[in-house]
Amino acid sequence: MEQSPQTPASPKTHLQWGILTAVVMIVLFVVYYVFAVPQQGFARWIPTLLFVVLIILAQQAYGKAMANRVTYGELFANGFKTTAVTTSLYVVFMILFLIIVPGFKEQSLNMAREAMEKKGNMTEDQINMAMSFTAKYFTVFMLAGTIFGTLIAGVIASLIGAAIARKEGKSAPPAS
Repeated sequence: MEQSPQTPASPKTHLQWGILTAVVMIVLFVVYYVFAVPQQGFARWIPTLLFVVLIILAQQAYGKAMANRVTYGELFANGFKTTAVTTSLYVVFMILFLIIVPGFKEQSLNMAREAMEKKGNMTEDQINMAMSFTAKYFTVFMLAGTIFGTLIAGVIASLIGAAIARKEGKSAPPAS
């Protein structure tokens, strides 16, 4: 089917921005790991905030590539496709990271134990039982958390980005 001269071809910005966002998230993860950045307070939210901003920027780029002749639904879809690309690449990285750096699991479990002990609301037996369960299903929990966490943040970012992106509508003449 041929595009009309007034309608630009749909760009694949979701691939470009999905890859860029995944690379940024991976670099940030590695920096946090190498420098043992504590996952508490504001530092815990930096990756999520950065992810949301990059998804919104991806939608802005898509709108601009389409001469702002886009609908809310198209912008949302672009944001979600960008999220899907990012999530897929990030999950592959996490699987490889768990294989390449087996000490990460032990380090994470030790940090979880310390956090439970610091809270002081669990007995030693309860902590041991929780740690045994967490150790057994660590990979499942980590991957599920990564998938659902990025997808939920991506949906929220896509909703926000689609709402704030400049839209001239389908029937508007192209901006000159």
